[in-house]
Amino acid sequence: MSFLRLAPFIRSTAAVLFRQNRIRGMLAAATALALLVSPYRTDRALVGALIALTAYVAFVGATTLWLVKRQRAGIPFMSAHGIADVTLMFTIAHTLGIGADSGWVLLAAAVPLQVALYQFGVRPAALVLVATLFWQLAVMMLAESAPSALPVTALPALGSYVLLALVSFLLHRRVERRLAALRSLFDEAREGDFRRAYDLDADPHADSITAVGAAFNELRAELGPLVNADPATGCLNRRGFAIQLERALIEARRRRGELALLALDLDHFKQINDRFGHLVGDEVLYEVAGIVTEAVSEEGVVARMGGEEFTVLLPWADAEAAGAVAERIMSRLRGRQCRALPPDVTVTMSIGIAAERITDVNFGSALRARADEALYAAKRSGRDRVLLWASGVRSNATPPTSMAVITRRSGESRRPRYTTPPGPGRAIPG
Repeated sequence: MSFLRLAPFIRSTAAVLFRQNRIRGMLAAATALALLVSPYRTDRALVGALIALTAYVAFVGATTLWLVKRQRAGIPFMSAHGIADVTLMFTIAHTLGIGADSGWVLLAAAVPLQVALYQFGVRPAALVLVATLFWQLAVMMLAESAPSALPVTALPALGSYVLLALVSFLLHRRVERRLAALRSLFDEAREGDFRRAYDLDADPHADSITAVGAAFNELRAELGPLVNADPATGCLNRRGFAIQLERALIEARRRRGELALLALDLDHFKQINDRFGHLVGDEVLYEVAGIVTEAVSEEGVVARMGGEEFTVLLPWADAEAAGAVAERIMSRLRGRQCRALPPDVTVTMSIGIAAERITDVNFGSALRARADEALYAAKRSGRDRVLLWASGVRSNATPPTSMAVITRRSGESRRPRYTTPPGPGRAIPG
């Protein structure tokens, strides 16, 4: 967790502790008033209790001033307040002669435990639990009724407190696990990843956390398409594609498999916009996106990167499989007339392919750059073709002998040929 994400948590913890200290101050004042009107007001027990209460108020006041000045509170700081609470309770109980077998002190000590557990977490609560058990055992050892042995009558109250603490920690762990799942989903949603939903079937509870999970699923269903989809074509946008590529790279790295990218660009699309207008151009983009998505099917994902540029991600494909997908896209585009255009106007496309065995999850940028280089080299060599990136392919000036390319243009009926260029790389049908 970065400091920027941790800082709001630190400030909020300090704010919670500051509000708790105000309550502690009011409770201390009420306790002092109760002691002053009690029948022990002339007894030495009253003096000892007031001294303990004064030390407690001084501690709370000093820590409050520290919170106002520093605006932060760590785990030791949070734990110290819970320990001070139970220490005051047992000190007053001992000075007033409340017996070790009384369950009232442990019942009161359960309050600081619950506060520390549900507002500050497991570690501060564990320290409060240890302090409570220490003081309870100390009071039992100092009991006048049994100075040399633990009073048996105090064991039921102690056992009940320990059972209550264990149940509280168990319930808190379950709540934290469910909240962690929700936090993970919200973190992914903040990055634009809405693929995962909260698993309501695996949640046996019917409480507020479950209600939040159901609300997240509803929000996901509404925002997911808006955040990651291109509104003009229905394909993924750049954000959605980046998420899919990152996940695909991680999976490919794990299995040491290949991954392929297809960079697609419509040929002379500016002429369509200039001649027929942008509304017709948008219709053409929508139709082309449907053709590409239909050709890719479930083998990969299609994204519109901007303008007339598309990218196809094929998570399990090598160069040969990617070439087959590219050929299918080209053949379907050539065989269909766009409804928004006159019959004598055809739409062609250039495709660049990059495929690589993934050994590094940071290879995504290089793979995209290779696909773009192959695409622009295909455009420079005549358009309406597919080109596979190979060593030596450059987008500005690529010699024909270094291309893994077949130049089958629209209208040609001959079967695809395969050509192997010199150097690394494999030929594909085009």
